[in-house]
Amino acid sequence: MSNTPNHSAHVKDMIEIATKREDQSYTESSKYINFFLTYECAAGNILDPLIADITKEVDASEWELEETPRKNKRANVPNRRFKAAVRSIILNVLQVHEIKSADVFLAVSRDANTYLGTDRYAPHDMGYDPFIDAFNGLIRQGYTIIEHEGYYDHREHTGSTTRIAASEDLLDLYKELKGDEHISFITRKICKDEKDETIILKGELPNRPKVIGKLQYKDNKFTENARNNLRRINKLFEKHQIKLDCDEATKAALMTALGRKAIYDTEQVRFIDESAVKLYRIFSDGQFNRGGRFYRGWWQQVPKDFRKYITIDGQPTVELDYSRYHISILYTQLGLIPEGDPYDIHPKVHKDVIKYAINAMLNAKSIVREHEDFNPDACGMTWEKLIKLIEDKHKPIVDSGRWNTGYGLTLQYIDSQIAEEIMLHFVKQKVPCLPIHDSFIVPKSYENELRGMMERVYRKHFNQSIQVKTK
Repeated sequence: MSNTPNHSAHVKDMIEIATKREDQSYTESSKYINFFLTYECAAGNILDPLIADITKEVDASEWELEETPRKNKRANVPNRRFKAAVRSIILNVLQVHEIKSADVFLAVSRDANTYLGTDRYAPHDMGYDPFIDAFNGLIRQGYTIIEHEGYYDHREHTGSTTRIAASEDLLDLYKELKGDEHISFITRKICKDEKDETIILKGELPNRPKVIGKLQYKDNKFTENARNNLRRINKLFEKHQIKLDCDEATKAALMTALGRKAIYDTEQVRFIDESAVKLYRIFSDGQFNRGGRFYRGWWQQVPKDFRKYITIDGQPTVELDYSRYHISILYTQLGLIPEGDPYDIHPKVHKDVIKYAINAMLNAKSIVREHEDFNPDACGMTWEKLIKLIEDKHKPIVDSGRWNTGYGLTLQYIDSQIAEEIMLHFVKQKVPCLPIHDSFIVPKSYENELRGMMERVYRKHFNQSIQVKTK
């Protein structure tokens, strides 16, 4: 793998891969996934001459602007940042093109606040002026095109991010270089002194009621330890090949499944970017004991029926998960043992629907949205009736005040700490252990070790045993 030079700064949180909704509208709820790393060409320096020529052209064009022509050369630092921004945008729009989906675009923030040096989430060593010069120059010279103009309504606190794509001119130049071969892109190496913030705290933004965003915070022993542990995990992941190994027909079925799920799930994407192997921990409600799960690994977007095709270094994998995870933790906290199967509510309602409803009621503070697969006619009951049956079945939890109060975020913190412990065990073995919240994927040869580790860690935390099953 190639190292990314320090001056090729990554564009974090300013650039996201975005997709359109079914109605092709661009709103606050448009489909998107954060594009959080710079990409470097895996085929050596094949793109470097092209990027250098485009950078010179964009820079030269600034001296010829009619309204505000450049009068002085950039100083060394702004010039380095300008070149890094041009490179980052080009590589990112080409990576989006490689995904080969007509409705995938690059979302680019043009908000100056995104690039403040005092913001721990701001793109490292970028700066607003050099970036916006690069952004505008690439548009002006015809290398990128705007698919949607972003906006922000300060009164309503709503808006959308600008979406761009590679132009046909840029794609023609790109195709000339790569010919018929597929040029893959890889995330840059995770350097020890990397400034990319992987410990993210979310909550209601100051002076912006009901708007949830990233919050600033002061580091403490917990955040420093969590960041160091996550760096160890990510450094291991980027040394291994984590891929999806299946035929074209299966890939087509996967894309169809992703598209169907995206209609209902606002966090679901319609493509798989196998280079997204870096994990981030995201905490909630402005507290480091709420949430804290590991996110943004590409395998987490793969529906369960397709995860059997995931390979690690070309080897088949196995996925193990904790059976009845959160519900078991809840009853243990109450000093109780659940009677029978906690998901056995009604013979005509699939257990996946029951599990969804229970998890939703643990996480939500309001009415739970009906599951996409729930059929009132086939089940002979309304969604509201089903919710009532679930509450009757788990009355001790309801009476404990853990229902419809957002307590699920506390449970997520607990399971995130367990996940961290399990992954760090495998870091010592130099074996990637891929988290999917309550389940883990490892090379099949490590199945027994993963099972034993999951059982031991759970017993350590709760002094109880739990079933670990193969998915």
